[in-house]
Amino acid sequence: MTQPNDLLSAGIVYMGWHFDKKATPLQKAIDEAAAHFEAKYGVDPNVALVNPESSAEGYGVVMLKGLSVEPSQYVRPGNVFIGKR
Repeated sequence: MTQPNDLLSAGIVYMGWHFDKKATPLQKAIDEAAAHFEAKYGVDPNVALVNPESSAEGYGVVMLKGLSVEPSQYVRPGNVFIGKR
């Protein structure tokens, strides 16, 4: 069975994180996802993919606490894909 650290050493790893978009601000959801990612994989994430409608400006890349927060049309509203690349 593949272990999480084997995946990290192989390259890009993302973890999906679902949140209540009406009750939870995006920044808080990203913070929670990053903390869970670090606890699970033992490394700090450096990228968060969010729905373009959820991002601060609605487009572009934003740096937030050492994370590159990037819009992706493949991420549904109320979800964050947090990862290491």
